Amino acid sequence: MKAWIATVREGVVRTNADYPFLAYGTDWLAFAHLLVAVAFVGVYREPVRNKWIVYFGMIACAGVIPLALICGEIRHIPFYWRLIDCSFGIVGFIPLYFLHRLVGKLEKIAGYGEWQAVS
Repeated sequence: MKAWIATVREGVVRTNADYPFLAYGTDWLAFAHLLVAVAFVGVYREPVRNKWIVYFGMIACAGVIPLALICGEIRHIPFYWRLIDCSFGIVGFIPLYFLHRLVGKLEKIAGYGEWQAVS
């Protein structure tokens, strides 16, 4: 792992020195993370009406696994590192699953039908 971290560090240093514009992509990645976080405010404010955001998050977490395994292989990322990346999808999915169940219970308690949750 030490060798891999040294390789990554060298790649970042050399890339930033020769091609600093490539780091602009990480700026957009950070922006996308902020937008996804803001979307979850809707779940906080109106959980039943915005339960689709929870589904979106669960789908995104599930998508991390094939992305890490397939693209990691293509980019020659070590397998153990790909497993670490996959763990983000698994760890993220767990609280979303429980949130999904809680929203379902709230929906039943509140007497919502599918048609009411959408309107």
